[in-house]
Amino acid sequence: MAVPSRGVQIQRIAEFLEDSADVERTVKDVATLIVDSIYAMWTVDVSAAPTVPKVGMAFKAPNVTSKVYFVAWIGEEFDGGLDLAWVIDAGADYGTFVPLHSGLWRVITLSSSKGGESLVNKDGWKVGDRLSLMQRAAQFTVIAVGDKAVLMRDDRTGSLQADSNTNLKRYYQKERE
Repeated sequence: MAVPSRGVQIQRIAEFLEDSADVERTVKDVATLIVDSIYAMWTVDVSAAPTVPKVGMAFKAPNVTSKVYFVAWIGEEFDGGLDLAWVIDAGADYGTFVPLHSGLWRVITLSSSKGGESLVNKDGWKVGDRLSLMQRAAQFTVIAVGDKAVLMRDDRTGSLQADSNTNLKRYYQKERE
């Protein structure tokens, strides 16, 4: 918000009070104009606060698509990295990452759709499951699930990876505890 300095504000009010047209105004009229002008100056760049995403929250982005999305996970991209939300719709094979400080949260509308509160994977994958790929060349821990997708963190690099149930069956090995 670009608010003029104190000196500039005083100068503008002084110019206003010296205006010859003010002779015809009452003290109450002048006070009302000053207060309304200050309020208008303070609120010039004010806009509605963005919606704060929460895990399980259902929303629509009407200017993007008519689908209902759910916030399935919120956390750091990697240790000390950008805060992200993993967002999925009911049929998502992968989902998408949205930064928590994205402008998307300003344009969404909340939805009353249910299903995001208790995200369950249709193939039985659960948070905490350990998976490996290419004969344990890469190992992952499941940190969130959707109907047809999981979000995993690479145990070595800490990076995030979303994958579909189809790919999990085909390429990954579930590790035993």
